[in-house]
Amino acid sequence: MGNAEHETSSLMKQDALRRRLTISLTETLMGIQIQLHAIMIALISQNLWQHNCFNQYYLNTIKKNMDKLKKFELMEKITNELEDLKNSQTAIVQKIGKIEIDNFDLGNKTLERILPEMHQNVADNLDKIAEILISFEESKDVYGKKNNIEALKEQETIREAMEGGTKN
Repeated sequence: MGNAEHETSSLMKQDALRRRLTISLTETLMGIQIQLHAIMIALISQNLWQHNCFNQYYLNTIKKNMDKLKKFELMEKITNELEDLKNSQTAIVQKIGKIEIDNFDLGNKTLERILPEMHQNVADNLDKIAEILISFEESKDVYGKKNNIEALKEQETIREAMEGGTKN
């Protein structure tokens, strides 16, 4: 390996390490921020934090986090609906295949003419649905990681518990 190749390899390794450290630091900071939000929510709900500017900031943050959670829940719902659609299309493909097999003995000309095209169309739709599902699941996962959805769910649980404790 030449000197230039060695330097390029070394720079690439440094860049990859820098990216991993940046991601790790960002995730750590997001976790700390969420913990601070949970503490502030607890203080606000217990009327121990009286500064209106901070109250408004954290109430706005709660709303933003709830909006993120609602969007993620909608993404999960759509993923489930796409799964259902994929399963339905699979069942239709199988049913058409069974009819085609049964028609071998029957020999109905209309079924022989139309069923293969139907089978192909439904199979093509199934492929499209599978493609959409994979792409959408990837988008949902990226959104979930980017917005630290698991931590937001934990924060929401804490907030609901705190609100439940103050209502009694």
